[in-house]
Amino acid sequence: MTAAAKFRDNVVAFTALPNSVRLVLLLVFLNSFRSFGLRFVQQLYLTNEFGHDDLEAASVLGTSASLHVAFGLIGAVLTDAVGVRRVALTALSVSVVGRGLLAFGRSRTAIHAAFYLFSPAGEALLAT
Repeated sequence: MTAAAKFRDNVVAFTALPNSVRLVLLLVFLNSFRSFGLRFVQQLYLTNEFGHDDLEAASVLGTSASLHVAFGLIGAVLTDAVGVRRVALTALSVSVVGRGLLAFGRSRTAIHAAFYLFSPAGEALLAT
C-alpha cells in the first residue's frame, strides 16, 4: 500500500468519526499548540522581563513542567473521587488566576506563584 493510499484511508476513517469526537480532537490539538507556543515565549518572558538568566529560566520551566505531571496524577484521582464537573470548574478557576498572574504579575514572587502553583495545577487538572 502506498503512502498516498494510507493517507486517503486515514482521511476516510477520520471523516467517519462522529462530530463530537472530531471536536474533541480539534480541541486537544489546539490546546497542545497553545501549550508549546506559550512555553517558547515563557523562557523569553522570564529572561527579558524578570532578569532570570538562562539557567534560572530553565529551572523554573523544568520545575513547572514536573509539577504539571504531578498535578495531572492528582487530577486523575480527584476526577474519579469528585467528578469531572467539579474538577473542571475548580481547575478553570485556578487556571484563570495563574494566567492572570502571568499576564499582570510584576514581581518575581507573583510569577513564581503562577509557574509553581496556579498554572501547573489549573492546566494539569483541566487536561485530566
